[in-house]
Amino acid sequence: MFLYENDNKENPTDVMLVDWQLLRPTSPVFDLSYFYLTIATEESLNKLDYYLDVYYGELSRHLKELGSDPEVLYPKSVFEKEWKQHCKYGFAMAFILLKFMLVNKADVPKFEEFDIEEINKSDTMPFFTNFDKDDEYVKRLRTIAECMIARNYI
Repeated sequence: MFLYENDNKENPTDVMLVDWQLLRPTSPVFDLSYFYLTIATEESLNKLDYYLDVYYGELSRHLKELGSDPEVLYPKSVFEKEWKQHCKYGFAMAFILLKFMLVNKADVPKFEEFDIEEINKSDTMPFFTNFDKDDEYVKRLRTIAECMIARNYI
């Protein structure tokens, strides 16, 4: 997308790239769950209801600003039901994303160096061969799992 000053189409003043790769009609819970569950601390997981209320309140406010009625378009009861159904997606994504978040910068996999044919033939993935934060990784996943189990999400 381009931003033009004074409708001068020859000289954009700003450019914004939009990534449509994962665009699909779905609940906002999918993005919210993987974002929240991968960054959440034990303390913030203990305040999950509060943060879900904050999120829904902000979503509702924006829907109103856009001229819609949140209680018609996306009622809180639907949001809560979808959270219970789909937060498992965020839990599954945490298994992958936490590795990327915890790996030392020098050990981040360089995907452009992988030979796809060799990867397809191998039983193992060449990712995180020098990953040294297993304890932190397991602790974070355990904390998320305990929250998910305590709330009967899984």
